Amino acid sequence: DSPEQTVTLSGSWRSDGAGTLRARVSRVFLDTFSKEQPARYGGVIDGEVTFTGTRNRPNVSAQFTISDGRIRELPYEKLTARIDYEGGAMAVDLRLDQAPGIWLTVAGRAPLHLLSKDAGQPMDLAVKSTPIALGLIEGLTDVVDNVTGTVLLDFNVIGTSRDPHFAGRVDIENAAFPQGQCAEASAL
Repeated sequence: DSPEQTVTLSGSWRSDGAGTLRARVSRVFLDTFSKEQPARYGGVIDGEVTFTGTRNRPNVSAQFTISDGRIRELPYEKLTARIDYEGGAMAVDLRLDQAPGIWLTVAGRAPLHLLSKDAGQPMDLAVKSTPIALGLIEGLTDVVDNVTGTVLLDFNVIGTSRDPHFAGRVDIENAAFPQGQCAEASAL
């Protein structure tokens, strides 16, 4: 509804793999894409996605920033990411700044279907953070909501998607789930 919000497509994506298709978004509100009200994800996104290759072997390069974001009711300042996909694997460089001095990073390589038992593709991801709100997990699952507490992450995921190995640490402090969710949360 705002002239500041734009989505543009340019180029071509040819069956012989010779084309390049670009999609750009500028100042687009994430809430616009959700049928859920209130929307699970909010914020303003700016970015570009480039498609090359073929339908059977696509290559995708994306970089974007989400400002003034939120996952449900938990706000964050900014999420910046660069993701390159080629041959079934992703190179990821992501940083979430929840507030000044409170951040989470994920960097490395992983298969598209990260923990699929069907594929044995290699992975090597580094996950690090300062103490950050546990409520961020609400964006990843419908099993819990209104989670409180903090988590400090400093671990690597190596191996394959069929046989991942985790090395490092995860420290959780003052965690709480609303009454009645503890049984459901144990299924995580």
